Amino acid sequence: MAAHGYVATTAAGIYGRAGVSSRAFYEQFDNKEECFLAAYDAGVGTFIRRVKSAWLTDDTAPVALDRLSRLLQRYLDSLSRDQSLARAFLVEIYAVERALQSRESIQQRFVSLVEEALGARTPEGSPDRFATEAFVAAITFLVTARVATREYRDLAQLHRPLMSLAHRFFGEIPS
Repeated sequence: MAAHGYVATTAAGIYGRAGVSSRAFYEQFDNKEECFLAAYDAGVGTFIRRVKSAWLTDDTAPVALDRLSRLLQRYLDSLSRDQSLARAFLVEIYAVERALQSRESIQQRFVSLVEEALGARTPEGSPDRFATEAFVAAITFLVTARVATREYRDLAQLHRPLMSLAHRFFGEIPS
């Protein structure tokens, strides 16, 4: 799907590339949509754990914006390295209507992850939560635009301007 897009990818193309029979494929999935959703859920779970570990493995307990910077750097680096997941996660997901609710759920998990990095947990609908959602929306839009045009090398260049935006959104946050 990363190479041809969701719409142009067939179930036969999937099981052919996977090296399994059509029977084995259809024993696991009803169709390519089910396969895509399963792969998406598994990939996103692994991806979020990888990104979250960016600051959790450091014993120095960095200040909030340092944690956010590490989270953002890991996010951008991971998407640059795993281009297939990046395409599925940010571009091809919109071709699968049933997946859009899942995409929104993942977006909210990322908002919560940013809040955690900043050392804050705010109730849904609060002004602080809205600021975090707006910041994550900016990240998502800028990153998706580059992934959609396959400009993976440009992802790393987003770190500095996004952290500048974070300073304007969140100011200096105590650790």
